[in-house]
Amino acid sequence: TAASQSVQTTNLDYDQAEQQALQTIIMKESGGNVNARNGIYFGIGQLSPTLRARYGGNSTDYQDQLQAMKAYIQDRYGSAQAALAHHLQYNWY
Repeated sequence: TAASQSVQTTNLDYDQAEQQALQTIIMKESGGNVNARNGIYFGIGQLSPTLRARYGGNSTDYQDQLQAMKAYIQDRYGSAQAALAHHLQYNWY
């Protein structure tokens, strides 16, 4: 039906927007470098040791770091788009 197609399109658009927001944060934080360091912050999402202890992401495996970053974003912001909005306002997330 047209209604279910509309819902599917909306979900696709949301998923795409989430992926774009996540990639934007990664590029701002680390340029996608799994070895990126800034003081105590590490990896593609530049998570602190406390956040890495909670969510993982201590390895140099991109998927490991990505999953940790996504879990942190979900808990703190609810979505990557909300995390990106915060990042754009405050230059951190």
